[in-house]
Amino acid sequence: MKHGNPGAFQIEVAKRGHFIHVAVKDDGSGCSEISKSHGLRGIEERIQLLEGTVRFCSEKDRGFAVIAKIPYVTARESV
Repeated sequence: MKHGNPGAFQIEVAKRGHFIHVAVKDDGSGCSEISKSHGLRGIEERIQLLEGTVRFCSEKDRGFAVIAKIPYVTARESV
């Protein structure tokens, strides 16, 4: 929201196999090059702490997306 001036967001959360997939996309101005500052690095660090992966996607005038895959752990597995 800070840089891309989006009008709408789309948030998808789904459990697929042993993973939770999360995608947050906007319809903002996007960018041709992604520069990771505190916000994006913070997202990366948090997802890595959960042993997951994250990627950031953007194209000029086509919005911005954060796509994460996090291992699913049940309460029984975590004990």
